[in-house]
Amino acid sequence: MVITTRGGAYGPNSPTAALDFQEPYLRVILGFIGLSDLKFLHVEQQMKPEAEIEFASAVAQINELAK
Repeated sequence: MVITTRGGAYGPNSPTAALDFQEPYLRVILGFIGLSDLKFLHVEQQMKPEAEIEFASAVAQINELAK
């Protein structure tokens, strides 16, 4: 599990999805050292007013995965 934070939104359905260099880079680097079965949880919009909502959603997802 890789948990990241982002100032903006770069998810697959966002207009800035093509600018997501974080996940592809981490996949390559972590794959190089043998970690290939990766799940990413991106906590986005941390520089926006929606930050608290996004953070709460991420915590809920983490709690669900921990069960």
